[in-house]
Amino acid sequence: MSRAEIESKLREIWKKVLRFENGDIKSIADDDNFFDLGGTSLMIGMMNIMCEKLLGHKVPMEIYFKNPTLSGMCNALYEEEYQSE
Repeated sequence: MSRAEIESKLREIWKKVLRFENGDIKSIADDDNFFDLGGTSLMIGMMNIMCEKLLGHKVPMEIYFKNPTLSGMCNALYEEEYQSE
């Protein structure tokens, strides 16, 4: 999966988990921080289930905490996928 595909899927997951479609914020920038946007550790559990379903593999929990921006998380997931091949 390309980095662009990962980013697109991850952006949609963030929107669903953070419920942006019903809120004031309509988009998520690459440098937005999940926790600064209202994300919580409980939401990460929900996001992890969605990531596994859409990306096809489990995401280590530390990725969420070490890479809280959309761009950082995409890079980490892309590198993890590339290294696992």
